[in-house]
Amino acid sequence: MGECPQETQKEIAKRIYVLFSKNMENLRTCLLADRHMTDEGLATQLRTEIKKSRLVFSKKIVDELLDLTIDFAYSSVYMMGREEYKEIFAGETYDRRQKQIYCDVIIPQRYDRIEEILGEYLDLP
Repeated sequence: MGECPQETQKEIAKRIYVLFSKNMENLRTCLLADRHMTDEGLATQLRTEIKKSRLVFSKKIVDELLDLTIDFAYSSVYMMGREEYKEIFAGETYDRRQKQIYCDVIIPQRYDRIEEILGEYLDLP
């Protein structure tokens, strides 16, 4: 019986990681193509999977994962204006340069954080 929860954790972690990656690539594509909003359905699918993971992961992990989805399915105007990013965007106006900074700085940080959270459950190289 000890193996079952670990397998479940691995399977769920993998689904979350794959959905997270799809959302991040969708977000990157939207930002660089000057589209104003990412795929809401894809974001909902990820958030639903994360909420279901509460059955096998602690509330702390689930909350951290949900926090990483904060920019999915919101307008880029909302995202770029968030207090959290002001220091990163210092001196930049809301334009293509700001979006590029988001793609070059924030997206890799999000990947690093999800790999920290789920790393022990994933078979990452």
